[in-house]
Amino acid sequence: GKLRYCVDSDDVVFLPLLCVLRHRDFQKTHRVTSRKLSWIHYQMESTSVPASFDGFVGVEALVSRHADQVRQFEQWAAERNWRAFHQHHYDWWAFPIDEKSSKGFAYSVGTRDVATLRQHEQFMTAFRRGVQLLALAWGWNVERSENILNVDSHQRWADWPVRLYKAGRSCQIFGETVLFDSLAAYARWLEEAGKPLQYHSSSEKRTLNVLANWNRKQPKNATFCDVVGSSDDACLTMAIP
Repeated sequence: GKLRYCVDSDDVVFLPLLCVLRHRDFQKTHRVTSRKLSWIHYQMESTSVPASFDGFVGVEALVSRHADQVRQFEQWAAERNWRAFHQHHYDWWAFPIDEKSSKGFAYSVGTRDVATLRQHEQFMTAFRRGVQLLALAWGWNVERSENILNVDSHQRWADWPVRLYKAGRSCQIFGETVLFDSLAAYARWLEEAGKPLQYHSSSEKRTLNVLANWNRKQPKNATFCDVVGSSDDACLTMAIP
């Protein structure tokens, strides 16, 4: 069958399909940014994710705690205290995802929460900075997608795959495609270097691989059929395989 929906200049409406647009065709015709494409992908993927999880602390509480955490990141980085990044626990609110954690659903973000947070400029700026600083603590430059050559003591991978997974998954759901691609490149480098990337999932209660689970959560198998409208207000017709 077919389903028609519209993309406006600011955001996209929810599309309950496990599918994905052909990137090049859509971007070429409508000049859509990679962030918006990633958000389209997430909306199509997230049929099993509620608008908001029961027990969620709320957007404002999350924004506040996230901001506090990034300020602490900045302090650690200024002091070149990379070990602090590895020893402290902060994944839940620093890199919120749409899955249950060891803290239940307190910091799990649903589709409505993600949409709200994506419009929160202060949060998104802090979010991107937090990912940058975490990667810096691992000795990875997210802008260049490469290892930093002259690193300090403890500025290295800390054998904590679940943190890498959460940071990358958070980038996926918030539409930060460039950051996600860089973390994925780092994960591939770690794997090639023989570093194990298995972690225990609190939501699925089993051992998973970081790269494999990121890939599993990417939407797949949709057919791009037709596009009508201008670059600012595009309507698309999708064929459901």
